[in-house]
Amino acid sequence: MPVCQEIATHLQTLIENELVDLLRLNSNQTWIGPRHSNLENELQKIRWILGRSIEILLVTPDLTM
Repeated sequence: MPVCQEIATHLQTLIENELVDLLRLNSNQTWIGPRHSNLENELQKIRWILGRSIEILLVTPDLTM
């Protein structure tokens, strides 16, 4: 597996674990109205940015060859 793909896979796993932890932490609290919406919007932005980062890493040529 090319190095960039290994990095992307590892990064994706770390990100997914962090998002799950964040959601688990916040599910233990009561979020009301706009505050809950803001959290969901921020999570969506984070997912999009990180998804794009992973896509870029996957198409980056392996420079170690």
